[in-house]
Amino acid sequence: MHERSQKSLRGLMAHCTAFSPQELAREMPDFGDPTLLAQFAHVMGAQRYWLGCLQGRIEAEDPALAGMAEAEAFRESISAQVSAYLAGAGEAELNTPRAVKTFHGERTLAPAHVVLRTITHIYDHKGKIAAMCRALGKPIPPGLDFPLMQRME
Repeated sequence: MHERSQKSLRGLMAHCTAFSPQELAREMPDFGDPTLLAQFAHVMGAQRYWLGCLQGRIEAEDPALAGMAEAEAFRESISAQVSAYLAGAGEAELNTPRAVKTFHGERTLAPAHVVLRTITHIYDHKGKIAAMCRALGKPIPPGLDFPLMQRME
């Protein structure tokens, strides 16, 4: 699921390379995070935050991304960190609820649920980004909004 969500996000990011720096930074307040770059920073920042919580650290600040190349580098870095965590975590590590420190205090969470939540979060923001792309005159191509139709390579 992690691999599939990252492939889907990577495809959306590739589409967004067609936007000018001004379009990437254009504020659209109806979407929460008001720019395309802020949306991407938030999606990946949330993954970094929750992985950090599972590993005993809190990293909360979303970076200010300068462009899509920097956004893709951030996505790749976070994706690799999550992949490494998943590769090293056994079934007991992933499925046993444990105390996790968050901004909101200590919570008892199963790491698998935390990782799954970051995946659903990607798709929530992909919808917002797709709507922003339409509003900017460059709708996403068929298949990016329904990644099951894409071949896994």
